This record gives sequence, C-alpha cells and structure tokens, in this order.
Amino acid sequence: MGKDGMRDPNLETLQRSHEALRELYRVSAEPDLSDEERIERMLDIGRQRLGLPAGYLSTVDQAADDYTIEVAVGDVVSAGDTFSFSTTYCRETVETEEPRLIPNVDETVWADTPAHHEHGLSCYVGGRVEVDGELYGTVCFSGTEARAPFTEDERTLVELIVEWIGDRLEHRRVEREREQLHEAIEASESAITVADAGQGGERPLTYVNRGFEQLTGYDREAVLGEDCRFLQGPETDAEKAAAIGAALDAGESIETVVRNYRADGTPFWNELQVTPIYEGGELTRFVGTQRDVSTRVEQREAVTALLDRSRALLDAETSDEVARVAATAVEEILGYDSLVRLYDDETGQLVPVAGSATELTEVSPVAVGESLSGRAYERGETMRFDPTLFAPGGYGNQAEVTDGLVVPLGEHGTLGIELPDPDPGGFEWRVAEILGESVTAALERAVQRDRLRLYETAIEQGSEMTAVVGEDLRVELVSDSLATFLGVGRDDLVGERVEDLLPESDLAAMVEAAQNTTGGEPGRFETTVNVDDEVRPVELEVSLGAGGEPPLVAVIRDISELAETRGELSRERDRFASLFTHIPDPVADFRFEDGEPIIRRCNEPFARAFGGGRDPAELVGLPSRDLVLTGDPDVDAARRLVERVRNGEPVSEQVRRQTADGPREFLFRAVPYETDDGLRAFGTYTDVTEQQRRQRRIEVLNRVLRHNVRNQINIADGNARLLADHIDDEDLKPIIEGLRSATESVLSVSEKARQAERALAQSRGDGPPPDAVVGNVVEEFRSEWPDRTIEFERPGDPATVTGSDRLEPVVANLVENALEHNGPEVTVRVRLAVDGGRLELRVADDGCGIPRLERSLIQGEQEITQLNHGNGIGLWVVRWIVDTMGGGVRFEDEDGWHAVVVSVPLADD
Repeated sequence: MGKDGMRDPNLETLQRSHEALRELYRVSAEPDLSDEERIERMLDIGRQRLGLPAGYLSTVDQAADDYTIEVAVGDVVSAGDTFSFSTTYCRETVETEEPRLIPNVDETVWADTPAHHEHGLSCYVGGRVEVDGELYGTVCFSGTEARAPFTEDERTLVELIVEWIGDRLEHRRVEREREQLHEAIEASESAITVADAGQGGERPLTYVNRGFEQLTGYDREAVLGEDCRFLQGPETDAEKAAAIGAALDAGESIETVVRNYRADGTPFWNELQVTPIYEGGELTRFVGTQRDVSTRVEQREAVTALLDRSRALLDAETSDEVARVAATAVEEILGYDSLVRLYDDETGQLVPVAGSATELTEVSPVAVGESLSGRAYERGETMRFDPTLFAPGGYGNQAEVTDGLVVPLGEHGTLGIELPDPDPGGFEWRVAEILGESVTAALERAVQRDRLRLYETAIEQGSEMTAVVGEDLRVELVSDSLATFLGVGRDDLVGERVEDLLPESDLAAMVEAAQNTTGGEPGRFETTVNVDDEVRPVELEVSLGAGGEPPLVAVIRDISELAETRGELSRERDRFASLFTHIPDPVADFRFEDGEPIIRRCNEPFARAFGGGRDPAELVGLPSRDLVLTGDPDVDAARRLVERVRNGEPVSEQVRRQTADGPREFLFRAVPYETDDGLRAFGTYTDVTEQQRRQRRIEVLNRVLRHNVRNQINIADGNARLLADHIDDEDLKPIIEGLRSATESVLSVSEKARQAERALAQSRGDGPPPDAVVGNVVEEFRSEWPDRTIEFERPGDPATVTGSDRLEPVVANLVENALEHNGPEVTVRVRLAVDGGRLELRVADDGCGIPRLERSLIQGEQEITQLNHGNGIGLWVVRWIVDTMGGGVRFEDEDGWHAVVVSVPLADD
C-alpha cells in the first residue's frame, strides 16, 4: 500500500508477473501432464497475464502458404483452424528473432495490411517457435480491443513462454523418435543387443529385442545381465572370438561372421556387427546386430567347392574322366546321387558312363528324345522330372527315381541329379546348371585334346614356327622351329598363358583376328616378341578350331626385314612430305586426265607464284595449263615438255613463265612415276632469273678481263722487256725488274684462272689413272727444277676417280707452291694412297709451310675482307676443283713436315 493507503500499481504488476512465473514453473515441473496439456496451460497463463482473450500455438508452412492452429485457449480461434499464412500477423513475426508485442494495431503500419482487414484484431503478441533450429510456427496472444503498452516484465514472460513451448515441442519430437526407434528395433528381424561397457572384460547385456529371442531361442529376461559370450560353443573359431574381445577392449567396432549356438544347442553362422557408443568422450555401451547367414555361408562353401571341382574337371584328360569327376562333385557338393550320360556317335544314343548309388550295368542307353535325359539333350535345356510324364525310372531304367532334374551338357550328353523337389531358379538348381556348364567346358577341352593329339606330331616336326593355344589361352603345343627362334626350350613354353607372352591389346587382337576371318582363311595381325633381349617384329597367322572355337593355331613369321623396309619407307615418306612442304621452290604433284596434267597437290610457293594468291588446297583439281602456261609465248614448246613427261621421260629445261611478280626464268624439272591409279609426275620450278642475270654479267666481265686486260698486260710485259734490253741505268733496273715481276705475276694469276676454268669445264668421264696424271706432273717439275728433290709414291692398288684429269692443275699448284716459297734445300714429297673409299693426294715439304692465314681462308674458318684476302690464287684453284669432285682439303703438320692433303671419292663410291 502507498502512503495514502492506495495499492502501488508497479508492485501489483510485479506480483502478477511473479505469480505467472510460479505458475509456469509448476506447469513445467508437474510430471503427470502430457506435452499438449503443458502447452495449453502455458498459453492460458500467458493469456491471463497479458489480459488478452486468446492464446494459441500455430504451425507454419511458408512454401505452401499454410497456417494451422495446433493448440488454442480462449474464444478467438480454435485448434484445427487454417488460414493463408500470407494474411496473418505471424507473417511478420517469423522474420524476426524477438517477439512482436503490439498493444494497438490501429496506430501502426499493420493497420493497412491484409491481416488486419482479414482478422480485425486490435492487439497482437507473437513469437517465432523453432525446433532443432528450424521454423515450427508461432506462439500468439491476441484480442479485438487495444490495450495499454506492454511492460518489460510482460515481454520477458512472452519470451519465456515461447522458449518453453519450443523446448516442449523439441522434447515431444525426441520422445516420438525414441518410441519409433524402439518400435523399429523391436520389430526388426535382425537381432539387436545393447551391452554395458562394463569392467574386467565383462559386458552385461542391458537390452535385447524380439529378433534376438527368435534368432537364439533365449528368453530376454534370462540373458539380461549376462555377457553375450554364452552364444559360443565347441566349433566357435577361437581366433575370431579373441579378435572380437580385443576390438571391444580397445573400444573399436568390429564386423565378422562367427559360429554360434542357439539355446537348443544347434549351431548357426552369425553375422555380427558391434559398434561402441561414446558419451562425453567416455565409452558407455556397445550396440550389436546379429543375423543368421548360415544359408549364405553354406552356399558360398558350395560355390567354392564347385570352383575347386571345375579346376579338377579342366584337368581331366578324357571325356570318361570328366564324367567321373562330375558325378563325384554332385555327391560331395549337393549330397545327391547322379548319372552322367555321353552321346555315342556310332549308336546315336546317350550312354551311361558315370554315376552314384546305381550300377551302370543296370542302366540302359536311351535314344535322343526318349525319357527325361533324351528330351533334355534334344531341347538343350534343364528339365525337371514330372511323374505325370514319366514312369519311375524315368532317367532311363535307373533305379526308382521319382524326382530330380537333368542338365544338358551341350552336344556331349546329360547330367541327371536325383534332387528332391528341385526349385527352378533356386540355389541347388543354379548350382546344378553351373556345374553343367563346367562339365560341358571340360568335355569340350577333352575333345580338343584328343583332336590336338592328332596334329601334335605334324606340328612338332613341321618347319613352320607354330603354336597351339587352348581354350583357356594357355600354350599347349609349340614346334621345334618356334622354340629355336625364341631361344627357349619347348617345355618352357608349354603351359604358359598367352597373356604372359603378349600384351593385353595384342591378345585381344589375336582373338579378334581369328574370329573375324571368312571363307576359312586365317586371321593375321602383327606384333613383337623378345628374342635374346631384342625386340623382333612378327606376323601371327591365327586359325580357330572346328566350329569357330578354340584351340587356336598360330603360325609366327619373322618380318624383321619387312618392318625395317616399312620403317625406311615411312621415314622417306615423312622426309619427302617435309621437303614437299618446306622447299622454297614451287612444287606440284600432277596426275594425267586425257593427257592433261591435273594438280593433285602443291606447296605454298607454287600457289604464290601461279595461283593468284589462292590457298594451295583451292588449286587441287585444276589443269596445269590454266596456271603455269598463262601468257606463255611458246605454248607449243610447253606442250612438247608435257608430251615428254607423259611418255615417262624425266625433263630438265629452262623455261620462261608468267608469275604474280611478272615473267620469271625457271629451271623446270619434271619426274614421272607410275602408280596403281596411272601415271603421275612431280614438277619443280627453280627460279633462276637472278642467276641468269648474274651469269650474263659475269660472262661480260670475264670476256673483258680475259681479252682486254690480258692483252694490255702482255703489252706492258713486252715494253718492260724492251726497256731492260736498252737501258743500262743501274738506278732504273730495279724499277724495270719490279714492273716485269708484277706483269708476270698478273699473267701467272690469269693463267691459273684459265687452268681452273678449263678443269671445271672438263667432262666427268673416268679419264686416265690418277697415278699417271700425278706422275706426269711430277716429271715435268723435276725437269724444270733439276736442283730440287721431288719424291713420288704411287698407291699400292689401282684406283680410279671420276674426272681424274682434273687432278693435273691440283698437284701442279701444290708442288709449285712448295718449290717457290722455300729454298733450294727443300724436299717435296708427293704420295697417292687409298684410304677406305677415298683417294688421298698428299703434297708435303720440309720448308716453312703454308701461312696460318692462308689455311684459315681456304678452310672457311676466317672471312675474306680487304685486310684478309690471301696472297695468291693457286690454293683457291685447288679448293674449287676439289669441291667439284666431291672432295675436301686439309692441312697437316708433323715432325717438321707440312702437308696439304686432298681427299676425293673413288669412282666406285
């Protein structure tokens, strides 16, 4: 109470808030209330505290625009009412994290919203409710009358109610999921157990489901508190049991299949999975699942046994041995009696050859189409015994067989199995058919082995390199010649798998080559083999056996020379293609149609010169005359060239042709060649326009130098001689001698140039023997220089070179050079010798030798300049002539001797 005796409104508000909070705590703590009752009580507490007529919880589906009242108190809305979410006030509420408290909607922007017009509420309180972080709906309080502004206590109360209702909804979801999980675990066919982590190696069971009771036969009440090891028994694998214990001790999961026992002592194969559960980092319990996989394990064991028997079947040598192994396999794998019949070509009947539980002498052969065995063989399909169709003994007088099936063995026979109530498509039926396929394959192999034995002797003794490959792609037979070629023994190859001898791709190619042949012709493909660590190319000629099936017969041929030729042709083709593309001269390849050359292909220079700027590909197919004869003044001459090429004659002539750059001079060369498609020719146009112009200029200069200059030098030399004869003045004599020496030097250079010109213009015939040419020159110098020593050594064997007469100026210049540039005591040695495929001329002296500058200029090691140009023309004449003979020049110095060595090829090379 206040000082005036009135109640304090703030105190009253606080008391009401505290009372509402106490009510909320009582509701949340009351154990007997359901989640729906708690939510309804919380909404009612909030409604009364806020002084509003209605409180409700809604669910919201924004995507579907659905708004549904789930729980309601008051008389404004009822549970189950639905609205369009877009027309509610909650449309704004779900967009924010905090509650919306609006005491008077008419005074806010909400007054013009569809929600206000649709529902007519004047006061609204709403908060967003989330479950597991996802929007669930809203908690709302509303009324049709406005009220005073909300206090902070009221806002806090709303926040608490929204939060608590969200918690109860989350708790309800968890409880529902737990109940559903419990129901699913109880309904599961798998056995599920929960065991405490325990201590001291004991892990007592705290829960087992009905599936565990059904699997093991144990009552759950009897096993709770026990360690699950009570399922182990005499045949439980001790190592697996130890592995399970070790995994659990380490707190790790494990999955295995172990032999366990039911309550009645019957064993079963248990597929066990155990997963550890950690809480707060501490191991608290284990969850295990168990399933009976006895059928699967037994079937797997049967399949394993079947595979083992399949190997034994393939190892059998004869058809009868295959039949015996098959009958034993049926008895051991399926545990039933059987009968194997093989077809006899001579009688046309199915004859019993192997079986169990019945003496074969008591079983009669049957004809194709008769009895169950005959019909299964005829139809090529597995058939079940039908007592309505066959009397007992329907396998063909076999002892009272009343149920079972017969599996056909291809063209070889049948496999009958006395199988109680066989289920088509069932496991035993499938195993029988798989076994039938294995037996069929083994019989095929046995037949092929018999066939191979017929050919073995012929193949082993044949000269061809031959190998026989069986249907399992193992080498069964090789010839002596093949083993010798590979450098191994025959026994080392027999039994090897082809995939170990050939790459996988080649193995596929071998099979494909054999399968794709027609008309009985063998398939062929090429591969490589290693012989003495050397890769050798071979061709395999592969033939299939009868019926287009293995065994394969492969004939191997060494094609090393063919491969080498192919490689050389390929390299030549590549070099030619590169040359054709990159040669700077215009080049075209022509074919002939009605005698006219048509362009097949051409290079870029041809297109630039004659194609008017077009791409080379655009010129393909065009007649040559439309391009290279345009504007030719002598068309008839061009036609004659074409005629010569068409007659198969190579052509090399200088022609004048019109190009994009105007008329040009070309050296035209055409080479015809024959193909399967007819005559073709390559045409090359080498532009010699500038060369011709230079040649004409050189010819003019040559005539001027040879005639005018030489004549004037001869006059000067004559005048110098007259002066020397008529003038006695001692002061003038040195000048006159210098003039005469200069004129004689110029005349000598001119004469050497004439010698070089004559030598270079000489024919390339064989000429006289080189030793005769060199010997004559040596004798001339001995006569002219009698006080000098000139030695000559001839070659031991006769030798010839092309254009041997050209050696005369070569040896003359070299000997003259040695004599003129050394004193009278010098010795000159001339020697001819054959070294390999070349003739060597060696001119040596023991004088001062040729200066280093002269050598470097002649050998091209130093560029000729105004300062570096040499002192004479003799060595240049030698170099020019030797170059035209395809030879070379080198200089050698040894033991005081200085030699110039000329090396030229022999005529035979």
